[in-house]
Amino acid sequence: MPEPKSTNKPPLLARLAFYYLVIFGCLVIGFGISYLQLPPYGAIDKGFKELATFFKGTPEEGKSASDRLLLHRQERRQNLFDPGFNLRDPNFVDPGYLLISEFNKEVGQVIVRLVAVDGFEEIYRWLPPIEEILNRTSRDTKNNNLAGYTAQNPVLHSDGSLVFTSGNGPLVKISKDNEIFWIVDGHFHHSIEVDHNRNYVVPVVNKPAFMQFDKPYRDDAYSVISAEGKVLDNRSVGKIMLQDDRFFGLFLGAGFFTEDRLHLNDAQPILEDNGIAKKGDIAFSMRHLSLVMLYRPSTNKIIWGRIGPWTYQHDINILPDGRYSIFSNNVLCVETIDNVISHKSHSEVYIYDATTDSVVSPYGDQMEKSQCISSTGGRSRILPNGDVFLEQYDYCRILRLSGDTLRWEYTNKVTDDTEGMVNWCRYLLPDEVDLDWLETTKN
Repeated sequence: MPEPKSTNKPPLLARLAFYYLVIFGCLVIGFGISYLQLPPYGAIDKGFKELATFFKGTPEEGKSASDRLLLHRQERRQNLFDPGFNLRDPNFVDPGYLLISEFNKEVGQVIVRLVAVDGFEEIYRWLPPIEEILNRTSRDTKNNNLAGYTAQNPVLHSDGSLVFTSGNGPLVKISKDNEIFWIVDGHFHHSIEVDHNRNYVVPVVNKPAFMQFDKPYRDDAYSVISAEGKVLDNRSVGKIMLQDDRFFGLFLGAGFFTEDRLHLNDAQPILEDNGIAKKGDIAFSMRHLSLVMLYRPSTNKIIWGRIGPWTYQHDINILPDGRYSIFSNNVLCVETIDNVISHKSHSEVYIYDATTDSVVSPYGDQMEKSQCISSTGGRSRILPNGDVFLEQYDYCRILRLSGDTLRWEYTNKVTDDTEGMVNWCRYLLPDEVDLDWLETTKN
């Protein structure tokens, strides 16, 4: 008679210990291969960075651990505003266009769309080749990775090509057919603007920094990049401030010297002589100092600078009459979008006159009424008729206001209970959009 088979199994604790040792051993081997850059180093290193991105997230996301497990990196569980496009002023016809960079749930990544506001008709869309861009640059755990790539603040050209960044990574130009023209590797971030020579002016983090401190220091600068993707100029804003007695102490500050001292979020080139400003000047916005200033590269001099009443502001623009519009987030401290110290219930667009040092807030009441608040980002553009275009970055919403009414609004709804990020979109006037390239497109 055959002996019965043994059903004895190793104790549960022993089995768990074995699995733990196997997993730990694989991790050790993987880290060793990555550290020594042994084959297949590339694939393993890529996997580790994407895994770190998933678990680490970023403070700006303000997501719980469960949301990081269940939602895409660029997806947020919010239901504050009506989904999609909604015309709120039925008698108003908007002749402009929107260049919308937004997360798309169906394709699982950011897309860029050109949309005619009237009827919200999609004219064209781009699908940035993210994997190819990442393979040619350095991945990180913030934005330059598959999940975090935002195609931020895209610039549209007359041939249908786009220039954008990952938010904190390389500057990239692609064709209307999503083919890469060129890549400038580096830590470019926030705004992309075109100067009077048709070059790009973009904030960048210099490595190494121009000064060394006991604590790590992020050296925010601006770079000038040619239309062919060549770096023409690079200047540290901190170094510029240290050369001026009026701003020396502001840069060094008091107490603990934080790593992200300036947080340069806009470098806005001046295209023509206008009031105090001269063609070739650059207006800066530095969020962590609540400081805006005008800089003249030709003389390496700061022309003027002012702190507040804006706080944690973004997006300074010069207006036709020589004044400046400034999008103020109206917050004092930001840890995450869910942990904010605000001093007003809404964001605000201030108009600043540097010749008289005077400030007005023509849209404050309507921005409050429209629940326009954004803590970690935001954009504005004063339009020819006096309306203002706004991006409510933290709430995946863009809108147009007059001084007394909400014209229209758009929220990037991706599921019944989630919204997808919008990434520094643009409002374009009719004469700023050339659509001739559509006739030769492959799509």
